[in-house]
Amino acid sequence: MGRYAPLSERGALAYALREGLIATVAGQDLLVAARHGRNSAFILRAPANRPGLFLKQARDGNAADAAIGREARLLLALEGQGITPPLIRWDESAGIICVAEIEPAPVPPLPRDAVRALASALARLHRLPPPATQDAVPPLVTDPRFWHGMAERAPLFADLVRQAPGLAQDCMRAGAIFRRSAMVHGDAKVQNLLMPPGRPAALIDLELGGAGDPAWDIGCMIADALMTALLAASDEAGFEQAVQDAADWTAAGLAAYGTPLHPRDPADLGRMAALACVTSVFTQLQGVQDLTRAPLSLMQMAIGGLADPAGFWAALHAG
Repeated sequence: MGRYAPLSERGALAYALREGLIATVAGQDLLVAARHGRNSAFILRAPANRPGLFLKQARDGNAADAAIGREARLLLALEGQGITPPLIRWDESAGIICVAEIEPAPVPPLPRDAVRALASALARLHRLPPPATQDAVPPLVTDPRFWHGMAERAPLFADLVRQAPGLAQDCMRAGAIFRRSAMVHGDAKVQNLLMPPGRPAALIDLELGGAGDPAWDIGCMIADALMTALLAASDEAGFEQAVQDAADWTAAGLAAYGTPLHPRDPADLGRMAALACVTSVFTQLQGVQDLTRAPLSLMQMAIGGLADPAGFWAALHAG
């Protein structure tokens, strides 16, 4: 844990009131938007369903300070583009909290619609030139340092690596295709999307973003769709249907995305998607004691994708 005490729901509300970010919020209107990884995220909705706040706390000491600063700079750079919500405040040195204004969220859409909305938002982002002052964080699994000490950090993942001894080398070699050709999000998934009614979807949680490879964002979107579908399955038939569902969602997303990536070698796109699947599995297995079918299935798909990336990319269009 970092040096900051993690915010609770009451703490998030107290911070917003103390800093003058909101004048008043009824207690029952405070909603927890998400909790994932080392971050906590909250939606503070004002009375009468007026626009409220999205408030995030990253809890990782000095690394969190840097991440909040990175995200704030990107939000400022993207202000007025209609791709991200407007930045209200960031507290890099003390509270490591990033705050952005949002519209009240609608009823969550079907997964297929959510993937389409995410893809459309990414297409708008990727059409922007890359920022000259901030590089995106490259895929974690392409960094040799990631693989050192793996057994201590995630024993189950280390077991998978032993079953596929060439995985680390394949991931690091695949990292050579990472290009810095556009403004990218860095952690593209439906959870990092706000969908206000009557307006285009907005991207949040850009702490990994900057000048990077748009294919990585698409790969993350695909890995998110696959993991979401697999986690919802309960038996063998369900897993087969989950893969078909994810392929359908992915095909819909790629159709909505259009052509900002082209021309691009399908094998490069397949490798990026496979890298994102490996990263997604690692994220799922941190702190987990038992290996479940969903991450195992996704890892098997990722290993196949690294071996035959062009075929993997073609399969993702099969929905």
